[in-house]
This record gives sequence, structure tokens and C-alpha cells, in this order.
Amino acid sequence: MNRIRIGVSAALLGGGHPFRAGEVCLAHRGVLFLDELPEFRKNVLEVLRQPLEEGMVRVARAHAKVDFPARILLVAAMNPCPCGEGTVPGACRCSPTARARYARRLSGPLVDRFDLRVDVGRPDVADLLSTGGGEASSSVVERVAAVRRRSAERGVPCNARLPAWRLDDVAPLDREAQRPVARPLRAGRLTRRGLGGGLRVGRATAAPARRRARRGTRAPAPPMSAICPLAMAQKRGAPSIKTGLRIFISGKWLLP
Repeated sequence: MNRIRIGVSAALLGGGHPFRAGEVCLAHRGVLFLDELPEFRKNVLEVLRQPLEEGMVRVARAHAKVDFPARILLVAAMNPCPCGEGTVPGACRCSPTARARYARRLSGPLVDRFDLRVDVGRPDVADLLSTGGGEASSSVVERVAAVRRRSAERGVPCNARLPAWRLDDVAPLDREAQRPVARPLRAGRLTRRGLGGGLRVGRATAAPARRRARRGTRAPAPPMSAICPLAMAQKRGAPSIKTGLRIFISGKWLLP
């Protein structure tokens, strides 16, 4: 994982003379973490759109052109406001205008390339002081491996690599599943790219449930009509002043 703060696009994508790979290329087949995402210069953030879409960085200069592989899992985080105290009643020093300006630093096309957007609130005090552990990493690894095996049966290394033309077969939407999707599509809050990402997330979410159902430990796996609204909800919305930290995850190349 690379945790970086970058001021110029060359450091992120690569360049110079002679050519050198940037952080995106160095994280190929790994995870790149960008903390305080809105604090990066907007022109630096915008150059991420092409590698997130293609899995490749193409650098063109007067003397040469170079293509770098860049299939990464991009994880980014941002606070609800510039001061970072938006979740504490009475502690935020930011005006509504400052909070809106802060959120606008992320363009719609860039945010649309993130498959998951998760709001993370402040942890409960009891949880912080608790000595009990969470879910074991081995259990998580087992679930991810199971989803990967199902993806391999479809001829792709992961569900994120499913081409758009196969989504109708792999993640079909019945009439009930179409209802929560149609409204944001008509209103322009959900794009065609976002719809595809949501369907892939839904497919990845359904696989572990089906596996548990086969073991007899849970009721039959929910259909896409039940999973799709959750996946779409994770694709929409702006950072909330009430929910705290927001995590963005772009799994175009590595999401299970």
C-alpha cells in the first residue's frame, strides 16, 4: 500500500527525462491509498480517470511515448469538511459554503469511477475500549477466494473485469430490481458506468451468500432485486456532514 501526497501529475502517473513510472504504475496489481483526497490538486486528481478506466497509463512527450501497466485497487478517503470535525456537534468551524466547495473538488466523472463509497462514522467508545477481536482475516480470505473461483468459472479473474455485454446474463435485473435503479437513472444521479459498477458489486456480494446457503447455514441467497438497491446506494450520494469519513474504492481491476 502506498500512502502518498502528490503535488504534480508526473509524480502520480510518471514522466520526466528519462521516463520514470509514477505512483499509479508502481502500485500495479496492488493497492494505492490516497488520504485526504480533496486536498490533492484538482488537475492531479483528474489524470486518474484514464488509468482507472483502462488499467494503463499512457504518457506522451515530444521525444517519446510510453505505456505503463496500472491495474490497481484505488482506495481514497476524505473528511466531511475541511476542518475534519463535522461529526462533533458544535465543533465544526466550516461554513456551508466551505463544505460545499470542499466536496466540489472531486469531479462527477472521477467519483463515478469509484465502485464503492462507504461512509464511516466515529467508532463507539465501548467498541474502542473493548478487548474482543473482530472477524478473523482468514474468514475474509476464504470468502474472497470463493468469489474469485466463481469469477474464474465465468472466464474472468474477478467480477470487476466482466464486460458490459455479459452483465445481462451474469447479473440480470428483474422488474423488482429495476425499480430502485430507474429513478436515479432518469434523474441523472446514476450513469451507465455507475450502473455497470453497481451490478458487478451486487454480483460479488451475492456469491458468498449463495455459498453459505449451499452449506445450509442461511436461508437461500437473496436475488439481485434484494442486492441491487444496496449496491446502488453505495454508488450514489455526496459526503454527509453527519456520517464522518467517506471511503472511496475503485475496484475496476481487482475487486472480487
